[in-house]
Amino acid sequence: SDLYSSVKMLHGNGQRLPASEDRRMTVAFDRHVEDVMSRLKERATNLEESYERRTEGLMAKHGMYDICFQEVLSFSEKINPALCRVFRKIRSVHTSLFQLVPEIVKEAVEVQTAKDQIGVDEMTAELHRSEDETGQLLEAAEMLESEAKVNQA
Repeated sequence: SDLYSSVKMLHGNGQRLPASEDRRMTVAFDRHVEDVMSRLKERATNLEESYERRTEGLMAKHGMYDICFQEVLSFSEKINPALCRVFRKIRSVHTSLFQLVPEIVKEAVEVQTAKDQIGVDEMTAELHRSEDETGQLLEAAEMLESEAKVNQA
């Protein structure tokens, strides 16, 4: 909200915007916030894992800043169209990068889960080997004990 107010000040060259422009920007901002929050609420209700909810929260924050970026683009178009084209390219790349985040996080969790499972499997196998060795040692001890009893008699 503070950032968006600063962006609105850009449009007014440091002065208060005309009422109609201020209202247009306020309505656009409020509608954008409502859309982002609605999307977040809809997506978050189906997410079970905390990493998924945190990722969606991050994406929602990106969405909130995006309206500010759009208004900076609108302002820069009036002042310097070439600068605006550069900002549009930056916004496009930035948005593309952020859209990769959920899949990257999901893949990282899957890799870690697989590594954890391998570790559990290795520990289970080691436990079974240890149990087998313990069984063999007990059998050998019993045989020695039996032989000792036979030799004593």
